[in-house]
Order: sequence, then C-alpha cells, then structure tokens
Amino acid sequence: MDKLREFWDRIEKKVLYIILLIYIALQWLKIFLPAIDQVIGDYNHAITATIILAVIRVLNTRGNTEDLFHKGKSFEVALGETIVKGERVDCIKLFAHTTTKYYTALRNKDISINRLQLLIFSSKAIDMMPTPIEESDKELIKQEIVLILKKWLDAKNEGVINNLEIRVCDYIPLIHFLIKRNEKAMFGFFKPRSDSSGLKTLGNHTLTGFFTNQFDLINDLEIVYDEIFKNHSRALSNFEEVKIEYSTKNAI
Repeated sequence: MDKLREFWDRIEKKVLYIILLIYIALQWLKIFLPAIDQVIGDYNHAITATIILAVIRVLNTRGNTEDLFHKGKSFEVALGETIVKGERVDCIKLFAHTTTKYYTALRNKDISINRLQLLIFSSKAIDMMPTPIEESDKELIKQEIVLILKKWLDAKNEGVINNLEIRVCDYIPLIHFLIKRNEKAMFGFFKPRSDSSGLKTLGNHTLTGFFTNQFDLINDLEIVYDEIFKNHSRALSNFEEVKIEYSTKNAI
C-alpha cells in the first residue's frame, strides 16, 4: 500500500497536467470542429469537475509542504501578511521574550485592537538564562521589558487597545509568535548565541489558514498559548506590578 501511495505521489501532478492538456485541446478543437461538441457535450461538466477536484487535491497535498515550510521571511514581511494596516483586530495573542519589535511594528500599522494578550518571560526566566549572557545584559533586558510594557499600557490608555492582559511565564522562549485569533499567525525562532549575549532571531513564517494543515497549526499554537496563559503564568495588572516583577537597579 505504501509503495502504491509513493507511486501516486510521483505521478499525481503529471496526471493533472495531462488532464488539463486534454481538456484545453478539446476546447480548441471545438472551435474548428463543432461536431466534437456533440460527442463530449454530455461529459463536459464531468471533466470540469474532475479538474477542479484535481487542483484542490494538489493544493491540499503539495501546498501543505511546499508553501508552509518555505524559506523564512523578514519580520516586516511576515507581519504585513498577518496584519493589515489600519484594520480593527478583534483579538491578538502574542508570545515573545520582550515584545519590543512587535510593539513598534504594530503601532506603525496604525491598528486598533479589541483584546490583546501579551505573554513574555519573567524576571526569574531572565535570571536563569545561561552564559555567555552576563548579569549586566540581564539587567538591560529587564529594563527593556519595563519600558515596553509601559508603552503597551500607554497604548491602552490612549484607546488603541480596549482590553490588555499581560502575563509572565518562567520559560525562556525559543520561539515567538503572534496569533490573529482563528485567522492567521506568524512565528519565528530564536537561536541562543554561542559567541555573545542574547538570542539570534531566525527567519519568520506565516500561517494564513488557506491550507488545511496551516489552520490546524494555528489551532495548535492557540491551544498551547491558552494553556500557558491561563495555567502556567501570572498576571501583571498595572505598571507598579511590572516594576516589582522586573525590579532593576535603574527602575523607572
């Protein structure tokens, strides 16, 4: 059975091309030989339906691998495919180590958000980051998070965000992602640096939900996010709690 499936996978696209070529040839012949229409007329709809089904089949198989796991994009391109400039977004779920880059990009898009959930790593997680990250670098990361969370809170006060939830988890994320609930998502990976402090950002990928497995992956990301957000993190309700969580030598 496996050999038969492998054989079909190899010839499937060629079979589609042959069907399309035959169909196109028959349409051209009908122009010059109208009598052919009497022969194939009863089967015309069946041929068209077969072609449509074949195209859908190819999209659901080839597209799942070739279009989902393509070469990584820049952060700006990936976000542009996920969020449209000026739109009103119902819900965004965001998981990143500081969210600084997301904040800047989303504010530049001039969007408004009904509900925004932020999940970032805690002060404890920063302290657990291994060498070669120095203590001074950890201090800078904490200061950055305090600054960016203040900006998120300011955006809420300005009315850009209607409902803002901030939670922290004791994990060092090696992946960042943004979920536009039930619609689209983007994600990328962090690679720990071996020669310097911090994390290196790799390419970014988008999930549009157009292909079946992309929608499944968006759903899986949301399930993981919701579990961590609800049961494995703690809330920061205001800026005073933010400063306490990331208490630094140079706190604001």
